[in-house]
Amino acid sequence: MLRDCDLTNCELQFCILVLPTEVIEKVITLVDDLNDLRSLTYVNRLFVSIACHIYATRHGIHVTTTSCLVKIQRDSFQALATWRRSRLFARVQNKHLICILDDRDLILAKTQIKALRTFLAAPFIGRPFVSVTIHYADCLSPSEILQFIECIDHLGCESASISSGLCNPKWFNPSPGQKLPTISLLHLKSLDIDHQYLSAWQWSSLLFHLTGRGLEALFIQGQPTIHALSKFLSRHSHIRRLRFTSRWVNHTHCMKPGSPQEIFYMPLLSEMEGPPCHLQALLSCFSRVLDALTIKVGQDSRMTYMQYVCGVLCSVNLCGPHVHLEIHFPARYVLNDNVELNQSEMKSLTAITLPEVASLEISFPPTSKGVLLVGSCLYEMYKN
Repeated sequence: MLRDCDLTNCELQFCILVLPTEVIEKVITLVDDLNDLRSLTYVNRLFVSIACHIYATRHGIHVTTTSCLVKIQRDSFQALATWRRSRLFARVQNKHLICILDDRDLILAKTQIKALRTFLAAPFIGRPFVSVTIHYADCLSPSEILQFIECIDHLGCESASISSGLCNPKWFNPSPGQKLPTISLLHLKSLDIDHQYLSAWQWSSLLFHLTGRGLEALFIQGQPTIHALSKFLSRHSHIRRLRFTSRWVNHTHCMKPGSPQEIFYMPLLSEMEGPPCHLQALLSCFSRVLDALTIKVGQDSRMTYMQYVCGVLCSVNLCGPHVHLEIHFPARYVLNDNVELNQSEMKSLTAITLPEVASLEISFPPTSKGVLLVGSCLYEMYKN
């Protein structure tokens, strides 16, 4: 076989090289063994230009001019370095790289992470990727998350997204007292971090060591405290869009307004999205809420109906008169027929002062009896 013959020294190399390139390519495509095929990528420049692309394709890396997506999963990770050497890689421009790590085998996942880190850390010509998304990063420590964000930024990408899964808490085992690198971003405009296993303290440390002077959008799913978030946002008052998703075990541990927290102004903020508690906590940090602000109220599965309605109204209470409010009413309240408020609850809600909202949009689940009740309840509150 090929591994038993040194093509760099034997006479076979000369015999092959006199053939037209098209014929050599057809011969290489007939090589079935992937180890043999990888050996051919080290023969000479001609073989590199032909065999690297074939090797990468055999491992599931497909790049087309009609698709903006490049997906890396399963065996594709072990072909990243070879794909990088392919002549066709130079033609990859402004693609969206989506990396799906293995969520069943920890050893395999770590091998994939190592291959991906090496690939992203290598110097590139131009900008092959406009965004990089990493899924099932269950075992990434805060330090490794920052390192990946830095690598993605150095590529010139505009967007980075790193998310963990939900089924492997034992995989997350950061070294105690691990020192985090300080990262200063130059290119990233959008950053999305979704990590189920980071503690409030780890979130605080991660955000403290991260600075992005060009960040326009921040999406966080996890358990950061309002103190950590307010300190980060006070250093990034230029952000235009914020989105949060709750990861708290129960409502008593959710984000709440509290002290100490930074008070700051975000003059460019145009949209906020998240559960009522997140919105209320963040709005309480603003020295002034912009008039032209869109607030999208999401759901928090840990909240009762009364807590949800109260959270929405308290958030609106902190807004100016020209806010645009979008309420995406959780379906579970209607499905459980749990949308009625007693006299005492109604009285406590009417004590909340509401501004004259310029625009109100309520998205309800499929129609039921509860929808009319909720709609009329909110309407009466705003009317009065």
